[in-house]
Amino acid sequence: NAGSIFTGAGQVDIGTSIFNGGFTSSNVDFETGIFTGNSAALTGTADWNAGTFSGTWAINSGSTLDATTGSTKLLDAANFTNNGAINWQDGAIGLVNASQLVNNGTMTATGDDQLFDNGGASSTFTNSGLIQKTAGPGTTTLANGIGLINNGTINVLSGTIALPTAFTNAGTLGGTGTFTSTNLTNGGSIAPGAPGTTGTLALTGTYAQTAFGALNTQLASTGSFDLFNISGTAALDGTLALSCILSCAINSGDSFVILNSVGSLSGTFSNVTTSGFLSGFTYNVIYDYAADLVRLDVINAGTIITPGAVPE
Repeated sequence: NAGSIFTGAGQVDIGTSIFNGGFTSSNVDFETGIFTGNSAALTGTADWNAGTFSGTWAINSGSTLDATTGSTKLLDAANFTNNGAINWQDGAIGLVNASQLVNNGTMTATGDDQLFDNGGASSTFTNSGLIQKTAGPGTTTLANGIGLINNGTINVLSGTIALPTAFTNAGTLGGTGTFTSTNLTNGGSIAPGAPGTTGTLALTGTYAQTAFGALNTQLASTGSFDLFNISGTAALDGTLALSCILSCAINSGDSFVILNSVGSLSGTFSNVTTSGFLSGFTYNVIYDYAADLVRLDVINAGTIITPGAVPE
């Protein structure tokens, strides 16, 4: 019941059970059977080794659920909300019978597993926090057969994250690995690298950026800048957001390929913004439709303005 505390040097293995309200744990292992939640809420830490969550569950802010072992785990007619952290280490996770998985915190994948539809009415996965793949050379599949809504950030920092076959992004997709989606429509942000760090992000599939979408591109020098590689076609619109980071070692005459598509390139960015560059920075955005790439050519890198000095 509400207020229960699981603590001590030992381990508490949970089988089929009912959890009413909030509880505190430092040693609970959900092992087998069905765990029914009546507004159940975890404070502390627990392991999810196998079994099925049903009913209403929450991971509280500052709390952690570790999904371990290779066993398939299920959410069945569940409303499961993460406000803390889920460490998805091993094992596929199936959603059954209109389950709703909501991530408002951080969900970290360190293996190569899948989140999949396991039958019944359609289930949904809504991300308003951070999903990140930080380890595993293979593919982590998000929402195989499940409706995925991304209003937060999904970062692929290792291997590949497979998005739904036809996916419309409203949040941020970033990182230095690979996303796969047969048809990716971006109405949010694409952000190669990581904040303050440049890198190359790849997409296996076609890409279409809407008027509401943005490609965020960081530049530090000709040896360190963001690149978005696309295996299919690329249709452009929306915003190109350029930012100069670190020492901002950009020189007049420098040239950067910032987007490269294997398939045909079409369209242009309707708006270009800049931040972090020196005063007087000027540039050209070149759309090379023969080579299917977008290039940034620096005309004038600008000058440092000393406080109180009058610019020439």
